[in-house]
Amino acid sequence: MNRRPHHFFLCMRFAGSRVMVAGGMFLAPSICALLLSLCASLPSPAHALGPDWQLPAGSHAAIDAQDMWLFGRQATLRTFEVPANIADVAVGLIAQVSPPPHLQAMPDGLLIVGSADQVHWLVRLVATGATHTQASASAIDLQQRPALPALRWQPADLTARMDVATRDGTGLVRQQVLTAARSAEALHRLLCDALPRHGWRVDTTMTGIPCGPQPLTWPVSSFWQRAGATLALVIDRQPSGSSVFVLQTDPIEGRLRGLSGSLRDWFNQVRIGDTR
Repeated sequence: MNRRPHHFFLCMRFAGSRVMVAGGMFLAPSICALLLSLCASLPSPAHALGPDWQLPAGSHAAIDAQDMWLFGRQATLRTFEVPANIADVAVGLIAQVSPPPHLQAMPDGLLIVGSADQVHWLVRLVATGATHTQASASAIDLQQRPALPALRWQPADLTARMDVATRDGTGLVRQQVLTAARSAEALHRLLCDALPRHGWRVDTTMTGIPCGPQPLTWPVSSFWQRAGATLALVIDRQPSGSSVFVLQTDPIEGRLRGLSGSLRDWFNQVRIGDTR
């Protein structure tokens, strides 16, 4: 499977590749992951990537995600609530790194971008009050070889526009946006044939479009199960062919974890926009 990374706003807007998926939450565009409560066993990262940011007294971490992989490479995401104005926070962070980082003004705040030893990092600051700032710090190691291979059931000619994996104590969740030159109809038939060969069966407890000769409306969603793992797909037409949104969860040591009712409702509303 080809890997073509783009900057994106995960599950709201994939800016670089012009992909949109309805639902989800905003995260920094250099790392991007939807931190679901779902999450086979991978080695834990030895250390957090990027600078060890020192923040003003009274700051606290809201999210500290170390077990994360972007296009198969180790990545981290940390978010903070900082009791200081955005200008003071920015000056303090810039003083902690060398060489000087790049700065980019945003409508609602500031981006600070830098790299060291093939670790690329980004900090996004948003002023939420005169003396209050929200900060998200993300980083990815581009020197590291990808640790996650393509999912076995996937055709080799799919191009990855997004590939994010996160892990918790019960297993791994992997989310992808993939595109293909073939039509959506052809991709749907291909996956309907490939998945059963790899041991997947249709999840009849979910509402989706079954495989078969019946007329299709787009996008098409389908849900699958295999030995405690779950798989949800949304296939859609694209001007250049087709796209598929993938959500696969794999348990650790038989710990079963299916899609929650709220996530099922969210998934049925997923739409992938133009991926040119």
